[in-house]
Amino acid sequence: GHAVAIVVLAASLDDSTLSGFLRASVEAIVLKEAAASDLVDAIRAAARGERWIAAGIIHRVLGLMASSEEDGSLGLTPRELEISRHVATGQSNCRVARELQLSESTVKMHLHSVFTKLEISNRVELSLLAREKGWI
Repeated sequence: GHAVAIVVLAASLDDSTLSGFLRASVEAIVLKEAAASDLVDAIRAAARGERWIAAGIIHRVLGLMASSEEDGSLGLTPRELEISRHVATGQSNCRVARELQLSESTVKMHLHSVFTKLEISNRVELSLLAREKGWI
């Protein structure tokens, strides 16, 4: 676990927020309408380094985890996904390199890998795919 355990208390969660929390490896997610005892349980679990997810969203969490394994990142590394998002919004390799503090050749190398893994051949296809997958 982390040096600091993160417990999220949320009124409502849409899927993209929820998957963001899962990717960020928060220890516990509690819904605001939950009983106070749930919050206590969640904090105790997080302190022990365990994951605690509100009963009402467990099925959604499992669904999101399954779908992210199936097609969410499509086998891309976090860095490839990050570069894909930038490129898919129309940024040049040069600009992406500047923003992510990488060399342009590193960006090109990652992009080449992305195109190969996704079986696409250009930035337009990447942009369409990124929209379809909800990356941008």
